[in-house]
Amino acid sequence: MITEYGDRNAPCVVLIHPMLTSAEMMYNVIGSRLKGRYRIIAPDQGSHGRSQREFVSAEDEAARLHDYLLSEGITKIALVYGASLGAVCAMKLTHYEDIEIEELYLDGIPFTKRPAYVAPLMTAMVYAWKTFGKNADKVLSRAYGSAGTAMAECLNKMKLRTFARIFRDCTAGCEREFDCRRQKHLFFDYGEKELSCYYGYKTEKKLYPEAKFFIHRGYSHCNYLVKNPDRYVSRLEKIIQRGIKS
Repeated sequence: MITEYGDRNAPCVVLIHPMLTSAEMMYNVIGSRLKGRYRIIAPDQGSHGRSQREFVSAEDEAARLHDYLLSEGITKIALVYGASLGAVCAMKLTHYEDIEIEELYLDGIPFTKRPAYVAPLMTAMVYAWKTFGKNADKVLSRAYGSAGTAMAECLNKMKLRTFARIFRDCTAGCEREFDCRRQKHLFFDYGEKELSCYYGYKTEKKLYPEAKFFIHRGYSHCNYLVKNPDRYVSRLEKIIQRGIKS
């Protein structure tokens, strides 16, 4: 399911949410803080938000988003923003050459390929936490504030196969080539404490020497946005304006 906000005649901004969140949550934390006039497109990935279907793959999510954009006559986007699982989907969207993405912002993307045992291990750990744990709400609220309760509800509704699909895609790697021009419009954002930063940063710097990196000291996965939303969105808006002028 895809929700739109803002002015349909304004420059387009795409917000793709991370695991356990939703289009509405992305709009509330990011979209509602943008000061300019934009056409904001926010998909609910499968098994999230108001979506009535199961998550199949990030590639499938990108294909659905791509088809929607074309059906709406949208071929140019000022900013595609993705966080975590949403960043994987955003990277998949870049493979479509009939969509022009001016700026690409990836927060907490699990960029590098992990060993084959990691996805089933993560699936088992999270499913066990969901099944036997009683503190998901508290743990998620401690990390992500008021969003924690809704995230815990999403967690509790997910099926084992959904976890397996998500972790498969989040450990498969997202490496692809970008030319020098594309790299100058590519942004990576990480919390210093997250594993994706530890595993991906050096590879990304080597592959994309012209890209811009934001590493937030003392923060964990997608945590800087939650703790500093106004400052974070102010940065995004400057990037959006740059994309509009491109």
